[in-house]
This record gives sequence, structure tokens and C-alpha cells, in this order.
Amino acid sequence: MKSGFGLAWTLGLSVMALGAATGCETTIDTTGGAGGGASTNTSTNASTTSTSTTGNTTTTSSSTGGGPTADEACAAHATALCALRDSCSNGFFTERDYGDLAACEARQKEECLLRLEAPGTSLDVAQLVDCAGALPTFACADFLNAELPSACGPKPGAVADGGACAVGAQCASTYCMSPSDQACGTCAPAPKAGDSCADDTGCGAGAGLRCAPTSGLCVVPGQVGAACVEDQECRNELSCVVPTAGMPGTCQTAGAAVGAACDAQAKTAPDCDRNQGLRCNAGQCAAVTFAGNGEACGGMIGAVCEANGNCLGASGMKTCIAAVADGVACDREAGPPCEAPAHCYGDGTSTAGVCGLPAAAACM
Repeated sequence: MKSGFGLAWTLGLSVMALGAATGCETTIDTTGGAGGGASTNTSTNASTTSTSTTGNTTTTSSSTGGGPTADEACAAHATALCALRDSCSNGFFTERDYGDLAACEARQKEECLLRLEAPGTSLDVAQLVDCAGALPTFACADFLNAELPSACGPKPGAVADGGACAVGAQCASTYCMSPSDQACGTCAPAPKAGDSCADDTGCGAGAGLRCAPTSGLCVVPGQVGAACVEDQECRNELSCVVPTAGMPGTCQTAGAAVGAACDAQAKTAPDCDRNQGLRCNAGQCAAVTFAGNGEACGGMIGAVCEANGNCLGASGMKTCIAAVADGVACDREAGPPCEAPAHCYGDGTSTAGVCGLPAAAACM
């Protein structure tokens, strides 16, 4: 199974890496007020103005004729997305990336509000509401393989190829090409199968493509029975079983339940479905365990760090390092990591940086 599945597609918002990593390595409201922020509303018969503070983001938005505000739309979208991530992974994605659903909803809402402010973006309140309504009907297999419902697909933005961007919804092509360690990028033609790539982000968002590490090319993941040499060439619920090294194998259904037969090396049988929080232990799939800050992780223990922590240290002596808040120093290799869905943004000269969510206005 995959050691990580980068999925950042729905409306150009971030969905933290789907697909578990071995150990702790890492790569859309029930009431309209989810997110943990304070909010105040003043209304007349004709309009509503809402000022909301979520995390480090303060947003003022208005609606006319009783329609939803940006704050309400982002809250609804965050709740729907986090619920889908949770149900499609038996809770695994939630605990691994955020710790709990409340944290997921708060952080996804915060990022959503920032992206609504991006210059030239196609993202608006109406699309957020439509997508929030569509997400509960989205099949998990489609979600895990970035096959979008039409309401959640990216729409062309106002920025032409070559223009500055932070998110794909700003771009006429819907693709913002940017290094994973830098906040700003450049609008570019959307990737297609056969294009070169370094990781999944180089294969676009919502296109259903994966980056095959061995070939360094974007590929359409294969169905059951398709030829493969590595997991990235198979759909996300599958495992590439290669009996003989150097020879092609086939995509086979990964073990999806505790007790299912498995082979961690995927030579004689499929590995376990890590999207469901499973790992292969002594030939049988078992549920992963989680570790907190300072606790042992990875290796033979197989524990995964909770809330986007990193599993770091010498072999056999790794421990979890907790994620830090936006604005705090981080390091993509040495830690600490950032609270999801923030990135550790630097200047490209080292792995050090500062945690933050995409702030598109700074890229123009």
C-alpha cells in the first residue's frame, strides 16, 4: 500500500495526505459555527454581516436576502469534508492529521476563509455550499482516488499561465505549480498523464493522477489486475503485488479488515489498506496504534504520531514530535512539523521555515 497519498483538490482546498505512512512520516457544520472561533452577527431584513475569528484569521462577510455568509459556507464545507475523511478511513485520517473532528473542522474552515480572499479566485460562497451538499453522497472509493463530484471540481480562475498564485482556483488552468516548501507559485497548464513529476502535487489537483516514483511520470492509477511495479500505479484501495523483483506485478485489493491475510512486502499477497488505519503484522492486518508527543513510534512498534506529529530519531529509537501552530518555526526534516493543513514554508535554501496556511494575497 501507499506510504502517502497527497490529495489537495476539493475546491482548491487542502485535504491532508491520505494514506498512512509507516510510523509517523507525513508527505470539507452542524450549526454553521464549527471551528472554535468567536463570531458576531448583525442583521437587517435585507442583509447579514458576519465577523468571524478562527485561529489567526479574522474575516468579515456579508450576504443579501438571507443567503449564507462566507463564514457559514466555510463552516458547512469544513464539517462535510472532515466527516467524509473520517467515515472513509474509520477515523484514521482524523486522529492522524488533526487529533479530533473539532480540530479538523476549525482548521479546514480557517484555510477556506483565507482561500476565498485569494485574488482572481473562482471559489465563492455558492460553490462552497453546493460542494458541502454533495460531499455526503460522495463514494469513499472516489474520494480516495480524487475523482470529484462536479460540485467540488476546481473552476478556472482569472490568472493566466505565468501569473503568481497560491492556490489552483486562482488559475485559468486550475493548476498552481509551486514547490511544496514555498507559499507562492505560478499558474501553469494542468498536468496530464506522461508528464514528469517529483511527487503527487506535480500531477495536479482533482485530475486522478499519481506520480510514480520509479518512472518520475504522472500516471492514471490502475484497476484490479492492472500491471504495476509500485503502489502509486494502482488505485488507492489496491496494493501492487510483485512476486519477483524487477518484474511487473499486478494491482490487487489490499487487506481491508483486521485479521485479513497480508504481506508487508507485497510479494506473496497484498499489503493492508493503510487508508483504513491498518498495518501488516505477522501476516495479518492489524489496527495501527497512535502515539503522542515524546512517545515511541515507527519501527517494530508501528505506532503513528497523532495530530500530524512527526516520527523522528535514530532507527529503533524514534519518538513523536508534536506539530506547532502557524507562525512558529518548523523544519521539514528535523521537525517540528506544522499543524494540519499548514505547510512549513521556507526560502528554498534549506528545510527550515515557518508554519502557515496559503496566504494568496502575499503572492501577487
